Amino acid sequence: MDNSQIEKEVLPVENQAKISLDKFKLRNSNKLLILSILLFCLLLISVFKNISYPLFWADESMTAIGTERVLQFGYPKVHDGKNVFYDLRHSNPVLGINEKDDAYVGGAGWGQYYFGIIGYKLAQLTNDIYFKTAIFRTTFAIAGLLGLLLIAYFISRFFPDKFSKYAFFALFMLLELSSVSLALLLREVRYYSLVILLSGIIIGMYSVFRYYKPFNRIVFVSVLAISLFFLYVTFAPVYFIVLITVVISEILMGIFLLTNLNFKTILTQALPVIIALFVSMIGVLPLLFYFKTFEISKAMSEFNSFDREMYWFNVWVV
Repeated sequence: MDNSQIEKEVLPVENQAKISLDKFKLRNSNKLLILSILLFCLLLISVFKNISYPLFWADESMTAIGTERVLQFGYPKVHDGKNVFYDLRHSNPVLGINEKDDAYVGGAGWGQYYFGIIGYKLAQLTNDIYFKTAIFRTTFAIAGLLGLLLIAYFISRFFPDKFSKYAFFALFMLLELSSVSLALLLREVRYYSLVILLSGIIIGMYSVFRYYKPFNRIVFVSVLAISLFFLYVTFAPVYFIVLITVVISEILMGIFLLTNLNFKTILTQALPVIIALFVSMIGVLPLLFYFKTFEISKAMSEFNSFDREMYWFNVWVV
C-alpha cells in the first residue's frame, strides 16, 4: 500500500474534499486571471473602437459647448452675445436659467463641463478632427472604465481567495462586455462615466469600511463627503439615490447589531458615515437653491405628465 492510499484512508472525507478543492483552485486561478484580462481587453476594444468618428450626439455637443463656456466665462453661461446654450424642453423658455448671472442650471449638473476641460485642452494640440474627437471622448471613457475597475476591486475584497476573486472578475467583465449600451455610454462625452466613477468610489469605500475592514476614519470621511458632493454637482438624482441607500443600509445594520451590541456602540461605529453624509449635505444645501433642483424637477415632471404612478410602474417593469 503506497502513501497516497494511506492518506486517503486516514483523512476524513471532508478533508479529502477540501484538499481536492484547494488543488483545483490552485491549478485554475491563473487561468481565470488570464480569462479576466482577455475579457477586459475585449471591453477596451468595444469602448475605444472607432471612438474617433467625428459625429457628436446632441447631448455630447452640449457638454462640448458647456466646456467652452466654462473656459470663457468660468461657468456655463446661457448667452454669449451670439449663441444660446440651452436644451430644456419646456413651455417656459427661462426655466433652468439663473436670472442673476445668466447661468444654465437646468439639465444635468456642471461636473461634466469642468471635467471636459481636460479633453478640450488636449484636443487643441491637434488639427485633425478625428483625433480631436478621439481625445475628447477618451478622457470620459477612461473615467468610466476606472469606475468599473474600482467597483470590481472593492467587491472582490469580500472574496476569501485568489480563485474566487479572479472568478468574480471574469464574470464581472463578461457582464460588462455583454452590455452594448454600457460601451456606448462609457465613450460618450457626458456625465455617465463620471457618475460611474464617483459611484464606484462612494459605494466601494463605504462597503469596505462598514462591511469588510475599517480603515483611517479621516480618509474615509474626507473621500466619502467630497465624492458625494461632486456626485451631486455631476448628476443630482444619483446623489439622492446613493444618500438614501447608505441611510437605509445603516438603519438595517443598526437593527441587526442591536441583538449583540448596545446603541452607543452602534452609534460610535456609524459616526464616520453620519459625519460624511452630514458634511456632504452642508455643501449641497446652498446648491439646491442655486440650481433650483426641486423647482425644475417638479416643473419638468408636470410638463411631461410624469407622476408617482408612472414611476412605480417603471420600477415594476424593471
